[in-house]
Amino acid sequence: MDYHHHARLTWRGRELLARDVLEGRLTLGEAAAGHRVSRQTAGKWVRRYREGGVEALADRSSLPHRLRQP
Repeated sequence: MDYHHHARLTWRGRELLARDVLEGRLTLGEAAAGHRVSRQTAGKWVRRYREGGVEALADRSSLPHRLRQP
C-alpha cells in the first residue's frame, strides 16, 4: 500500500493508533500524542478504520470530485 511521502504515519501506524483507541488502551488524545499527530488526524484514522478496516487507511486523492465547468 502506497502512502504520501510526507505522511507521518504509514498504514500500519494508522492501524495501531486506531486499534489502541477502539480497544480502550488509550484515549484519542493519548494516542495522538504518542504517534505525534493532531487529535483531529487521529480521529480521522479511527473513524476510517471503524468504517472500513485496514483498507480505509490508505491515502486518498486530494483532487476535487468535480471540476467547475466554465
